[in-house]
Amino acid sequence: MHLVELKNYEIDVPRITEIAKEAEEFAVSYKDSRYPGYDFSWWRISEYKHSELKKIADDFGIEYKPRFYWLSANYTLPPHVDNDTKCSINFVLSPNPAPVNVEGIDYFYTKGILNTSVLHSVQNKGHEERLLLKFSIFNESIEKVVSRNSKFL
Repeated sequence: MHLVELKNYEIDVPRITEIAKEAEEFAVSYKDSRYPGYDFSWWRISEYKHSELKKIADDFGIEYKPRFYWLSANYTLPPHVDNDTKCSINFVLSPNPAPVNVEGIDYFYTKGILNTSVLHSVQNKGHEERLLLKFSIFNESIEKVVSRNSKFL
């Protein structure tokens, strides 16, 4: 199971995008101990707590650790497995988002549960930044999260 779309869960994209703009003030270039000295200036991250984001985490019964990611236009996030993360609940907020590629298959989505324990990447071709709201899940497999949240599928 690579990606399961959340067809029956709605977020207020304009409002969450406003919250992302607040969070962007605190964004920093991504850093990863697996790649010391590597320049990730084209991929920024901001952990940002907000009551409206907490409601989303509560709806799914997951740990409250929301992060926004900005991937610059015309950059590729290389194939990787997320550090200590089994899966994540993702909301792609960009109007025309690049797909996530999981083990060679492109998945076009805006809301989904992603298996981050397998190789995945994003080729953000085009002229738009890709904005993602991500809730990492450290202690449960994608199968368990999907099963518990089947009403949102």
